[in-house]
Amino acid sequence: MEVYIRDATADDADFIAWAILTAARGNLTKPSVWDLAMPVAEQEKLKLLSALSVAEPPCAAHFSGFVIAENEAGEPLSAACGFVPKEKPPEAFTEALLGVVEQAGWDQTQQMALMSSFTVFAKCLPMSNEDLWVLEYIATKPEARGTGATLELLSDLLECGRDYEMSDANVAYFVGNDAAKNIYRKLGFTESHELLDKEFEAQFGVAGVVHMKLAL
Repeated sequence: MEVYIRDATADDADFIAWAILTAARGNLTKPSVWDLAMPVAEQEKLKLLSALSVAEPPCAAHFSGFVIAENEAGEPLSAACGFVPKEKPPEAFTEALLGVVEQAGWDQTQQMALMSSFTVFAKCLPMSNEDLWVLEYIATKPEARGTGATLELLSDLLECGRDYEMSDANVAYFVGNDAAKNIYRKLGFTESHELLDKEFEAQFGVAGVVHMKLAL
């Protein structure tokens, strides 16, 4: 399969929304953080995440950080994001997300419940203000898995990090997600540490998150 890599645009918002949600679900055996944070119908959830990908201020989920892998027909196969937390900090994520749901008519009680939904998740995947290259929201359509599309996409993102003159890249996967682990190891990542938590396991069905690092 021929794969073509390009930078995402605002027109990719719906596919990026799918990628954000799919990546969050990963190999979990229970609902993802977005399923808990947005207890609405699937299409409404995707609509909100699509809006987040174009919302201001630009955050980690903003389309400007994404690259897309597509086939010869121009159909998107895979998406992933690369960003520097120092430049797209947690505060930007919070502001953008609250702006999206407020625009959708969520009241203050709903907004507070939304933000509290990330408390347990953050124990194993904490947001930070670090000055490094982070790969996030990595998802590939089922029919394109195993074709090399994800590997090409992430290789391109790592080159972006080098162009950005970052010294290190980070990526993470849920414990037990061997498919993700194998791809990241092929790219040269090695495990740096695990964050395991009983509450996280009770809520999401996996023991925690493995964090990996690569010198660029």
